[in-house]
Amino acid sequence: MVAVARAFVDVASHLAALLGTRLELFGLEALEARDRLLLRLALLLAAALCLFLALLVITFTLALLFWPTPWRYWALGLMALAYALAGLALALWLVHKVRHDAPPFAVTAAVLGQDTQALAGLRRHRSEPDRSAGDPGGSST
Repeated sequence: MVAVARAFVDVASHLAALLGTRLELFGLEALEARDRLLLRLALLLAAALCLFLALLVITFTLALLFWPTPWRYWALGLMALAYALAGLALALWLVHKVRHDAPPFAVTAAVLGQDTQALAGLRRHRSEPDRSAGDPGGSST
């Protein structure tokens, strides 16, 4: 009875250690995903601000260049069309990136899948009858 209790404690401690390492892996991946997201958001904000200011200056420059000419409305219309097309292209690119980005916590899911397969193999191995039970030496002679 003591041996059974000791075996149970050993199995429980191994399962706790296994669960602990998997939770650590999950936590590390969560921190990495958060850092990646924050970096992307900061870069996106900085890039958007710089591009907006550049477009604003270019728009005012072109408007001032074409204002005294009869082509001023065409120039403003073409700039508006160019901005709309650029915005549409960027929005489509962002949707594509979101749809095709790697899923978060893929490594944790893969490791947990391997653990599940290993436990299923261990369960199958234990449920098979012991074929060498009749032969303690394991030899056929």
